[in-house]
Amino acid sequence: MVFDPPIIYTSSDKSLPERDVPAMNRLCGKPVGFSRLPPIGTRSRNAANISLSTATSSPLTSIGKSNLMNTLESVDWSQLPQPSDDGGAAHLPGKRMPQVSLASTSGRFVDPSSLEGVIVVYAYPMTGRPGRSLPDGWDMIPGARGCTPQSCAFRDHFAELQSRGVAHLFGLSTQPAAEQRETADRLHLPFPLLSDAALELTRALELPTFEVNGAILLKRLSLIIRDGLVIKAFYPVFPPDRAVFDVMAWFDGEEAD
Repeated sequence: MVFDPPIIYTSSDKSLPERDVPAMNRLCGKPVGFSRLPPIGTRSRNAANISLSTATSSPLTSIGKSNLMNTLESVDWSQLPQPSDDGGAAHLPGKRMPQVSLASTSGRFVDPSSLEGVIVVYAYPMTGRPGRSLPDGWDMIPGARGCTPQSCAFRDHFAELQSRGVAHLFGLSTQPAAEQRETADRLHLPFPLLSDAALELTRALELPTFEVNGAILLKRLSLIIRDGLVIKAFYPVFPPDRAVFDVMAWFDGEEAD
């Protein structure tokens, strides 16, 4: 298999105006297990088809503040349990988006059902924050780890999605809007994150979820929506930073058809 080189930001990168380039490379460092990303034409549309060994180590205890940044920036996917397809998204293609207005990091409320054109929504459990420990055993929950690399990948390929006809791109989680704003600012996301803290959209669409410490979190998936109708669901998503490539590959295949 042929692989493209990873993206490494430089001070001359004009696509990153007024950004702290070294910090971007630290926060969105390329995963240890996959230093290179395969080109679109050679990838399977379903990232779950990638064969990876699952971790056999015991669940994590609390993650210390001193090494939290390292856990956010470098991920060896081969050491994490891979999520299985439990059928939690099988009902989504063909489903019409409900009329639900969600708080967004743009400062406005967004009702995806009212938007025209093609929309991509990637759902994720929760984004870690520097200085805050992740839940105990987080890495051993299949599919839980990787929200920061996933968002960074969608950010890095935002223009490529637009060139494929995507009119709107959103990240979606059940985290409060204030936490999402911190993430959007820190990662310099050029698209909004949507907060479904009240679980209105989650329940209306019957999105797959799991519970950690009493909090209901979304399982990772990607949706392609056209004029308010879900036309494609990617689930499960693994590794998280490959989700954008599956979405782009689907658009490329649709154009070829």
